[in-house]
Amino acid sequence: MVLVPDNAPGSPGGALLNQGLRTTFSAESRGHVQLRFESLDITRFADAGSRELLVNFLRQKYAGQKIDLVVAALSSALDFALEHRERIFPGIPIVFAALDAEEVRARNLPADVIGAPIELDLGGTLEMALRLQPTTRRVFVIVGRSPFDARWGALARQREDDSARQPAHRPHD
Repeated sequence: MVLVPDNAPGSPGGALLNQGLRTTFSAESRGHVQLRFESLDITRFADAGSRELLVNFLRQKYAGQKIDLVVAALSSALDFALEHRERIFPGIPIVFAALDAEEVRARNLPADVIGAPIELDLGGTLEMALRLQPTTRRVFVIVGRSPFDARWGALARQREDDSARQPAHRPHD
């Protein structure tokens, strides 16, 4: 079972996660692997009553089915999985995806919750963009309202402030 925070059909991240999981499991498994993607609609089900409905729905939907692994994409899906795992999928290991090291350190994860933190190299991404578009004069960072987006927006602003304090240089071809 793959838990994603919100229903974002066609999102590049969702498509890559889907493709990566399917490719990996089909290459590594001798039998048939069935992946079930569940959009939690975290933003829509933000209040306790709605979350309770979602928990009951998932518990009933998967009652009697064998689930070997839960993959939780992004911190909000991992938090949901950790909070409700005993009611929905007790004893099933969880693999987190798309969390950075700071997000992982902020949680006290049980031994059966694992994953590899991601690293986003904002500085390297900007340097590459400037090499590809050397006449660029302004760069805008657009983020959403989620805590994940807010953290990355703040990190981008911090990097911008750090860069402003250093002598200006542009990468050369």
